[in-house]
Amino acid sequence: VLISAAAAAVAATQAASAPTAAAAAASSASQVCSTAEAADFEAFCSHAGSGANIVPLFQRIFSDQLTPVLAYRALVQHNDTQSPSFLLESVVNGDQQGRYSFVGASPALEVVAKGHKVTLLDHQASTRHVSDESDPLEVPLQLSRNWQPAKVDGLPEVFTGGWVGYAGYDTVRYVYGSEWWQCNHSQHSTTRPRTLAVAAELT
Repeated sequence: VLISAAAAAVAATQAASAPTAAAAAASSASQVCSTAEAADFEAFCSHAGSGANIVPLFQRIFSDQLTPVLAYRALVQHNDTQSPSFLLESVVNGDQQGRYSFVGASPALEVVAKGHKVTLLDHQASTRHVSDESDPLEVPLQLSRNWQPAKVDGLPEVFTGGWVGYAGYDTVRYVYGSEWWQCNHSQHSTTRPRTLAVAAELT
């Protein structure tokens, strides 16, 4: 009976100390996270103070069960057909999947060109600006001319943000001129946007 009582007392003591140990472990983990966050913030401030006006932020996660499509669907729902988004897969030799996939949604800026009418959508400022441009392809170029991205340690030297989009077939008119194009391709319609570019923040 004494042995059983002693064992019960030890078990009770261990059970009573378990919450204390768990709290200590949680406190230690919190301190580690706080230290890591402080180091990340210090590195961010260092990059921002070095002259860079764009500092990529990233976090590594395990992707053994996360496909590019699942990552895309985590950002864009099946019924969301209006918000700009993209999934770019890299392919090697035409049939082998490359090392990196690029997924993005909810861009900061959006440039849409139809003919020479250019619409600039600033989603952060909730503004819309429409203008006539002789060369709409110059609009995103001018907007990003002063971008100075920082080179962040631990981040691969790949595309980490900028302009993503597509150029329609009629975009060639911006290069060769409308008169030449009308003489050679007068039957083509111009009702669809020729160019769409979005300032993307990769996820």
